[in-house]
Amino acid sequence: GAGLLLAWLLAPGFADLLNVQFASKLFAPTQLIGLVLGCLLLGLLTGLYPAHVALGVHCAPALQGRKQSEGVGGRHLRRAMTVLQFGAAMTLSGAAVVVVWQSEYMSQLDMGFKTEGLLALELPRAKLRGQFEGLYGALKNHPAVQGVSVSIDVPGRSPIGSGTTYGNGSIRAAVRINEADLNFFGTYQIPILAGSLEGLALPDQDQEDAPGAEHPIVLDLTAVKALGFANAQDAIGKRLTADHYGGRVVAVAGAIKQESARRTMLPQAFWLYKPVRFVLTLKGQNMAALRAAVTEIWPRYFPDQVVEMNGVQEQLDQRYRLDRNVGRLIAATSLIALLLAAFGVYALAAYTVRRAALEIVIRKLHGAGHRHIAALLLKEFAPLLVLAALVSLPLIWWMSQQYLAGFVERAAMGAWPLLAAVVGTVLMSLLAGLRHGLAAMAMRPVLALRD
Repeated sequence: GAGLLLAWLLAPGFADLLNVQFASKLFAPTQLIGLVLGCLLLGLLTGLYPAHVALGVHCAPALQGRKQSEGVGGRHLRRAMTVLQFGAAMTLSGAAVVVVWQSEYMSQLDMGFKTEGLLALELPRAKLRGQFEGLYGALKNHPAVQGVSVSIDVPGRSPIGSGTTYGNGSIRAAVRINEADLNFFGTYQIPILAGSLEGLALPDQDQEDAPGAEHPIVLDLTAVKALGFANAQDAIGKRLTADHYGGRVVAVAGAIKQESARRTMLPQAFWLYKPVRFVLTLKGQNMAALRAAVTEIWPRYFPDQVVEMNGVQEQLDQRYRLDRNVGRLIAATSLIALLLAAFGVYALAAYTVRRAALEIVIRKLHGAGHRHIAALLLKEFAPLLVLAALVSLPLIWWMSQQYLAGFVERAAMGAWPLLAAVVGTVLMSLLAGLRHGLAAMAMRPVLALRD
């Protein structure tokens, strides 16, 4: 019943994390019946061993008040289950550290452009030049707007993009193609390292496939190196050849990475056009003011189109949304595993103190201090933790390598996930056993000897 209540409360959060709507299926009659049967089966399996122990209790010693031990087999089983709990908690904790660390690292990668204070509007595909020019001019002159640019897409939103092969004499290289206007580089704060964008005559977008068309091209630093130029200045003015059109390099920008962390950074080339493309980007200090300006101006020029606007940073964050959510899910699962391990430690500590009560008081009577009593209890748990670590740490390392193998850009973690998993499990175990450890240290010999 408590589990169903928790599932009902947590279902919306998990649905958002996994981007799956499953609440209706979760509480369907067949699912509930299956849950009840599963609980009954689990209760039966859980009670088998205690029932076996109870059936083996001898009546006479019990009636005489003599205690009976659970036996060597019972202690081994109890310890094996504790090792399993420790190992599961340690493994999930290490996996959570790896996934969360990598997702945070990816979100902070330098892409070569800035996204703060940028709002992107999706332009209607079927648009008249007059409509677009009116919208462009009205937004450009609005007090809340500090900059306006138009491009074929938000940089970095598509992890693949389109490309072509450019030739610089005998050197050829695959280059990712982007289309933008002259204001694009200022809006996204992309530095121009060589050349100039001032006074360029740009073609219209409907002239892009005209025979003999020669596009003004801006290369990034990665493309300059891939095409064999000695430096950024050496590329300026050079004509690049492709399958059915050519272009001349007018400027070189800093290195730009639009690919996700799972893909190799490609050379970038930007075709420059007059501003009639697919995405319009606004720059300003206040995102709310930018949205208000768009809401006010958009209906004048596109009254039949619903405006679609999103922050550029918000859109780029979506690339790693699944990785972040998986990391949070594993972290939540590891916390549950740590709590379950803590429950096991708590029970084992209580059993250990009760079973070793006579030994503890005898040691106290012979002068043992708190340090010696604590060491006595640690001897019960330390081998279990070591055994769990020997099993779990190689598994954590293997899982992290399998996960990170899918990324070109990887966080330099070293052995920190392994250390974090061990430290987290040890701390949780110490906290769980603290109460009974303090009780053992404070145990009065007369009470234990009386029993």
